[in-house]
Amino acid sequence: MKIIITESQKHLLWLMRRIEDDEYLDYIWRLIKEGFDFDDPCEHESSDEYLEAILYGTVTTFINSYEELYNVYPAEVFDEMYDFIHDFMKEKYGDKIKSHYISYREICDELNEQINENFNPYSLIPTDLKRRITASDLKEMGEKLLEIAELETYAVQKNIYETRLVDLIYYIIHDYVVKNNDNDIRNIPLETLNMYEKLYDYLRYVYEDDIKEIWADKLK
Repeated sequence: MKIIITESQKHLLWLMRRIEDDEYLDYIWRLIKEGFDFDDPCEHESSDEYLEAILYGTVTTFINSYEELYNVYPAEVFDEMYDFIHDFMKEKYGDKIKSHYISYREICDELNEQINENFNPYSLIPTDLKRRITASDLKEMGEKLLEIAELETYAVQKNIYETRLVDLIYYIIHDYVVKNNDNDIRNIPLETLNMYEKLYDYLRYVYEDDIKEIWADKLK
């Protein structure tokens, strides 16, 4: 009886005969470690996400290393072969890749804490805007923001927190713009969308925690 081997099976058989050999396993692990050098764990939200990023690069490079693999056609045959390699690497090295991610996430968290401690929110304000809005202006806007937040407490509910906060911040910005358009002796137009966005980012970053504290009873 004649056994017919399909195109897909031919390449899978080639793989299955070799992929457990030390030579290929050593090469796969070397590719994975190269992925550790190029793919920063700090840029991924979870170990599963990081695992898939490392596997994608490793599988792709592995395939491109062997003519018997990268010359596979048609697409569905290639996809079947790709899935086989992906699943093999995931089963054999998945735990090691996730362990690498977890160990580095601790470093990432420490770095993020340092960045937050050293971050100056005034850097959110672009240079051209700093020429028109001083630090004392920003402080005055912040104080008014907290003052109105106190007055608006009665209207706050947990399910509309985001809407109330955004409206309040933009109200403060609009109030500043209207007043300064009348009094700006340098005749520089202040009412621009970009300016609104930058001021919003600053005010929310600096004062949101204080506003949450003011509205705490309403947000429970």
